[in-house]
Amino acid sequence: MKFKDEERFNDGLLEFGRTETVRNAEKKIIGERFILNGSLFFNYTTIRQVDFDFYGTHDKTVDLKVKTFYVKGIEESHKVLIDEVLYDITDTDPTTDRRYLFWYLQRVGEFEGV
Repeated sequence: MKFKDEERFNDGLLEFGRTETVRNAEKKIIGERFILNGSLFFNYTTIRQVDFDFYGTHDKTVDLKVKTFYVKGIEESHKVLIDEVLYDITDTDPTTDRRYLFWYLQRVGEFEGV
């Protein structure tokens, strides 16, 4: 069923998956590879003070908050790639009707994969 007030996500494309270490024949690390599990279009959203207090613990910070359609199977062990920048998932928060999902992301750095 299509909702009449369907939100459009046109700020960018979010790719989620995991990273894998790439080694050469001598077993030395030569880089990382991003294993894609899926991709979603998203909108940037404002990080409120409540978000900082709740999701930004002492060892984690919230650098970016985005909103996508709800999708099952997202784990905090997944990595997120947006415009060649790699993020860790601090937490996710679905809406009560399970239509949308808020992602709280911590920047890791530029991704220079193999």
